[in-house]
Amino acid sequence: LSLQVALQSALLDIKIQKSTKSYLSFFKLKKRYETFITLPIQSIEEIKNKENVIRKLKLIKIKLNEKNVLKILNLIKFFNSKAKIIIDANEGWSFHFLKKNIKKLENYNILFIEQPLKAGYQKKLKKVKTKIPFCADEDFYLNKKFDYKIYKWVNLKVDKFGCDRNIISAIRFCKKYKLNIMLGCMVSSSLSIIPILRYARYSNVLDLDGAKFLKRDYENKIKYKKNFIYLN
Repeated sequence: LSLQVALQSALLDIKIQKSTKSYLSFFKLKKRYETFITLPIQSIEEIKNKENVIRKLKLIKIKLNEKNVLKILNLIKFFNSKAKIIIDANEGWSFHFLKKNIKKLENYNILFIEQPLKAGYQKKLKKVKTKIPFCADEDFYLNKKFDYKIYKWVNLKVDKFGCDRNIISAIRFCKKYKLNIMLGCMVSSSLSIIPILRYARYSNVLDLDGAKFLKRDYENKIKYKKNFIYLN
């Protein structure tokens, strides 16, 4: 699927060059987009060292396993009480841990919890009573019996869906069942992130900071400043 995306992006690039238009004008893209910025799984000390970064962000996605979850969230809240938070558990929580801590998690400014349990455990999520919505990642693209009544959000990663036909089909499914879309990405270069933005208009939020984690990117790369992507 990732290869499909790469080939399709390359063909689009050729088509755009032949049209003499820029990518921005061809797809009517904006020059600036707001995105969540991800904090990877880290120790308490590493989070403390990120204080200056956290204070400047208003949209934070934090990857959390079961270790120090509340302590890390307390630190983020102390550094920046107004920041909106996405928790990405990445299938790493047990049902027991989720049920035990869900009420405590309601004390934080959490937009949703992404894929807390392993894919296929949707029925267990039904037993978790909370005002915090859940977001499907693996359950969305792997599970043919996806239950749209359990999840309020989906992570739509172009790399995991492949060609335009599959992606548009997924978007139509979300609109039909009133699911919110977070447009996501893998860790990838600007050459991958920019084409993804053509789906931004269908999405509720963006999680497109994949190029931010690279030491080397393309010459005319996108730039990140706080929670914004700037297109060159």
